[in-house]
Amino acid sequence: MMPKSHFTKYYELEINPNKTEIVDLPAILEIDWVSNLRNFNFRNIDGKDKSTAVRIQNTDIFNFFSRSFEYYKKHPDDNTLLYTLKRIKEQEILPENWSIFESFILKSAIYEGSCIPVVVKILKIYEDAGFSLDKSKISSVISEIIKYHSKFSHGYEISWALWLAKELNIQIEAEIEEIISRCDDSIVVLVALDLMKSNLLNSKIDTSIWCNFMNRDQLYDDHWLLAYEANIKKWLPIEGKNYIMTDPFFKILKKHNIHFYDPEASVMSYPDLTEKSGYQ
Repeated sequence: MMPKSHFTKYYELEINPNKTEIVDLPAILEIDWVSNLRNFNFRNIDGKDKSTAVRIQNTDIFNFFSRSFEYYKKHPDDNTLLYTLKRIKEQEILPENWSIFESFILKSAIYEGSCIPVVVKILKIYEDAGFSLDKSKISSVISEIIKYHSKFSHGYEISWALWLAKELNIQIEAEIEEIISRCDDSIVVLVALDLMKSNLLNSKIDTSIWCNFMNRDQLYDDHWLLAYEANIKKWLPIEGKNYIMTDPFFKILKKHNIHFYDPEASVMSYPDLTEKSGYQ
């Protein structure tokens, strides 16, 4: 039987020492930056003439994010920027202020990986509302996120960066292709294969590492998701007899058309991702 200490580590359930402390009572009930960001005054622009409304909102956006980034520097482990996005998403951004707002939320995604899913949803909401997104800038941010997080094998951040490209129909830059081809995280690979099918990622990139997982042994190992999904979707080649059809368990899953990765999924179909911040 696996020791408890190994069990919690394997499933990433161990206590994070950077986010755990013992304090004497009475203690402050709320962190100061949470109160300050919650109570930040976004001035009412209803009834104002257009130029005044734009100017007021522009100033408020700038001041709010400036304060948020300052808190981030002081509390880098507190999801400050994720809370920032949760707070400001309630504001209806004027088209004239979209560019500065877009830059700030993209900067948040670069600084704090947990922000990326929320940024994906915010960008998609505004694109659907007819706002003009700077896709060249977003493409550069996607590349920057992938380059940085690939150094630490952060599959979560890389997969969400790729999903951002998928949601907004953005071509992955050529300089990132080799980095992606070296990733062995199953979610990252599946999103990458999905992008290849949509011609958002070069279909000629090296998939040899991924093909190594296309066998029956991997169905009961760390890469079972890739070995199953890439097989039934025919996204990667297999050699010899189809190993799914020779496995009694996964054969049943395929027979009942069970999928774990949905190419048609969208962030718009899921609940408010900002709730992950843990602060209200």
